[in-house]
Amino acid sequence: MNQDQGRDSAADQQHGVARIRIVQGDVDVKRGDNGQLTGAIMNAPLLSRDHLETAAGSRAEAELDADTVIRLAPDTDLAFANLAYQRAQVQLGIGTIIVRVLRDGQSQLEVDTPSVAFRPLSAGDYRISVFDNGTSQVTVRSGRLEMAGPRGSQTINAGQSSLVRGDASDPEFQNTGQPARDQFDDWSAGRDSELLSTRSQQYVPPGVSGAEDLDRYGNWVPSQYGQVWAPQAQPADWSPYSNGEWAYEDYYGWTWIGYEPWGWAPYHYGSWFWNTGVGWCWWPGPRVGIGFGFAWSPARVGFFGFGGGLGWIALAPYEVFHPWWGAGYHSFNSFRAYNVQQFYRNAAIRGGAMTASLSAFGGPGRRYSVASAGQLSAASLYRGGVPVSPNAGSYRFSDRQVSANPRVSQAASRTFFSRPQQFSAPHQSFAAPSSNGGWQRFGSPGAYSSQQRSAPSYPSRPSAAAESGWHSFGQSQPPRYSYSAPAAPRYSAPAAPRYSAPSYNNYRPPSAPRYNAPAAPRSKAPAAPQQHNSGGGGGGHSGGGGHHGR
Repeated sequence: MNQDQGRDSAADQQHGVARIRIVQGDVDVKRGDNGQLTGAIMNAPLLSRDHLETAAGSRAEAELDADTVIRLAPDTDLAFANLAYQRAQVQLGIGTIIVRVLRDGQSQLEVDTPSVAFRPLSAGDYRISVFDNGTSQVTVRSGRLEMAGPRGSQTINAGQSSLVRGDASDPEFQNTGQPARDQFDDWSAGRDSELLSTRSQQYVPPGVSGAEDLDRYGNWVPSQYGQVWAPQAQPADWSPYSNGEWAYEDYYGWTWIGYEPWGWAPYHYGSWFWNTGVGWCWWPGPRVGIGFGFAWSPARVGFFGFGGGLGWIALAPYEVFHPWWGAGYHSFNSFRAYNVQQFYRNAAIRGGAMTASLSAFGGPGRRYSVASAGQLSAASLYRGGVPVSPNAGSYRFSDRQVSANPRVSQAASRTFFSRPQQFSAPHQSFAAPSSNGGWQRFGSPGAYSSQQRSAPSYPSRPSAAAESGWHSFGQSQPPRYSYSAPAAPRYSAPAAPRYSAPSYNNYRPPSAPRYNAPAAPRSKAPAAPQQHNSGGGGGGHSGGGGHHGR
């Protein structure tokens, strides 16, 4: 595996990265580092404080790690409040998400809403909504979920659903029947089938995300390093790190975004090499044992410079990797004493080394060229920070025009309940819906059959005459609150496939966005750049320049 020299693994683990896996319709990212709104694209990274936002008729999927994905319905704002290794805290400001924990693992996820926080306790299917009035709804299709408030927590089991309303200091909840599945649930189930049927997980080290995409776009073949992955249907002059863009990210600096639909795992883990008789192949590293390179990297390349330009080379197996991000990497060093082609084996393969001018390196819409022999012979190797400063375009993923979604913007001022790191409030099981459909408070005596433990004291709302159909536990009389549940969500399904409309029996949940789904649920990535194939070329790689970034 590549030797990561000088890498601060402890610091990297505090700067987790999620991936935008699917973009359908108008989906935007509001960056946490500068507040800039940019069009989302497949394989773009998401870091702490970033927001992923969908417009009407749009949806998206974000991959947190190899076991957990979050899918966004239209008109949804999801903030990635804190991402770290095996930990994620997100905030749902408005809209609907489905959290899908595909496999039991070590990762922990918390979904914060204005009133309570939710935490999956096992593999499962969890649908969470926040409506315009701040009321939250959670439905557990499968699995077990913890719902936590300031007085304590409840466990919601498969087949159960709950509404939560009120201020985060003293919310109350109501057990409800499960709403019927709609087309968003069905789309999510279809995605599950694709992700769970993959064979590629058996070939990659534990914790490598993005391997589910490899089955569809390539084959696993034997090599001197064991089983390696060979991409299919690439242009004749294709090479690793030639079809994409360099974007500037907080903490990590220059980060590669591959335009290929599989372009996550092979560009952020492992290494590439030329496999004779097959072509370019990606080696993810050994499946067992302790080694370097299993942690996410913004790219697995070595940088070099020449007169007025900057180049990069995909690292081959066991080559030394020099990080350029984190504390202490704001300056760079160049070394002219090395022969680039001898130091990086892939530089000897046509297309293994790519270049750009210093003024046209970062951002979408860039054109990259294959390094010439003259450029390689005159090159200097770089260590530390990359000697290119970002500009406004370096923070954009796409040149698509964007505008704020007014429905999503109304959630910008909302505050969220967050579960303390050491949560010691009482925990109880979530009972089936009560016959009178009443509201209950967290920690209220008599609400659940499990034993009640002590909890912090919070001032209760004043008692009053009973409200028809609603009540609160833990008070001498139920409070009077005039609450009228908004109309149930209505979705406009596409012509095909057809889905069943939601049915809520005797309960009318709060309003959700009208959903106009894309014509067909398919991944959408930036248009592939036009490649130039000039024929000829040695090393099994024909053609010269003509590699593009979007």
